[in-house]
Amino acid sequence: MYQKLSRLLRNISVENDEINFFRKWLFIGLGLHVICALFSTGFFHFDEQWQILEFLGAKLGKTTYDVLPWEYRFKMRSWTQPGIYYLLFKPFIYFGMDNPFTLATIARLFSSLIGWFSLVLISFAAYFMFENKSERMWAVRLLCVTYFIPFIHARPSSEAFGSSFFLAGLSLLIIVNALEKKQKEISSWWLFGIGFIMGLSFTFRFQMGFVILFTWIWYVVWGSRNWVKITLLALGVVMGVLVELPIDRWGYGEWTVSAWNYLDQNIIQNKASNFPTAPWYYFITKSITRIVLPISLLIVPAWLIFWFKRPKHLITFGTLPLVIIHSIIAAKAFRYLIPIAPLTPIILVEMNKIIPEKYLQKSMVFFKICLVVNCVLLVGVLFRSAKSVIAMHEYVYDNRISLINYTEESPYSMLGLPLNFYKSSFLEMKSWDSYENLEKQKGWVFLGKGEKILSFLKNNKCVLKYSTYPKFALNFNYFKWVERSRFWALFFCE
Repeated sequence: MYQKLSRLLRNISVENDEINFFRKWLFIGLGLHVICALFSTGFFHFDEQWQILEFLGAKLGKTTYDVLPWEYRFKMRSWTQPGIYYLLFKPFIYFGMDNPFTLATIARLFSSLIGWFSLVLISFAAYFMFENKSERMWAVRLLCVTYFIPFIHARPSSEAFGSSFFLAGLSLLIIVNALEKKQKEISSWWLFGIGFIMGLSFTFRFQMGFVILFTWIWYVVWGSRNWVKITLLALGVVMGVLVELPIDRWGYGEWTVSAWNYLDQNIIQNKASNFPTAPWYYFITKSITRIVLPISLLIVPAWLIFWFKRPKHLITFGTLPLVIIHSIIAAKAFRYLIPIAPLTPIILVEMNKIIPEKYLQKSMVFFKICLVVNCVLLVGVLFRSAKSVIAMHEYVYDNRISLINYTEESPYSMLGLPLNFYKSSFLEMKSWDSYENLEKQKGWVFLGKGEKILSFLKNNKCVLKYSTYPKFALNFNYFKWVERSRFWALFFCE
């Protein structure tokens, strides 16, 4: 792949030192992606677990279909991503590697590699977007080290997969369109392939349909005048979308159109209103608070300025419709912006062309501060678990624990849904009606409240075997923070 990219870069008069720079930084990006995939255990959002891994778990015999979320009952979730993981996992399971934590790591690595490949194509597209060598090099640097990009790509979620495939297609379209303007001969079938990749992104994340449509509209208005290429781009999208039909037939056991079911349940029947709602400006204000300060004060204005100053840009057509549609729909979540987040470095470099030089010079100190903060955050993100409680599930699995006593809440249930993917087949969860009865039990005991954990620590018959927080930290109970905290602990009682 690198040889083909290198040849094409040389054909458009890119110097060898810049090609070597390109390779070096992308390999750095690959290393960061792999590290993040290995350490970011657990799930970032519940859909990542229950709409992907638990669906997959049903096919692998780890759970039953009747306990899957309500979306399964209404056949409104795509089986494309679980199907890919099913094919990926089967050879490992055949050779006895059926540890769910190993399989989850493989899923994260696969998602990271797909994300990294999309990053390669975005970086490659930057060489066609920026005439200035310094701008191109900064685009590649920022794409490789922006702190949230490796974490996003490591998630085996519909947002991450939908983003990676769509941005791969978008980048290829930028490249093809630029080469066409340079009078380079490009096969029309490239457009079919680009459309197919974008169509696949829809099967992972149905909301990508909005930006796919507007990307095609951009190509019709400002791209090619060749109707064969325009038609092939659309045909590729349709073929990519149709791939989902037989996969959903395999997943649900009958023919259905999950995309229509999703639209029917959430929009027509308005079940989306049952989820958290927010005003139209939610994504602006939430971006400022969720993206770490002061970086958010750099990123949010950059996106707004770009959309305002570059209304006819392909990236505007490939991103803004998604934000507008989600702003109109009452149900909102910050993760809905994940599909466009990896383009942030490109937007930041675009500011060098949009903002007058005198203002850029004044903002350099602030930009350098943001770079330092980003590097600190990157180190933290690389070794951060997405959901720390999964570590206890791994402890239980590795120690082959067969019975755990609990009351009020089970560690294998969240939001009323069973978490069976990480649960061993022989593990039994025994519920007790009160803490008084729980204290009388022998064997393994699970607790999820700080005050109860402190009580068990005073029990000479019980030994703390696992805790979300280190045991020594519980001794520094200033202002009674332990009693007010909710965290997980596992005791063994004689």
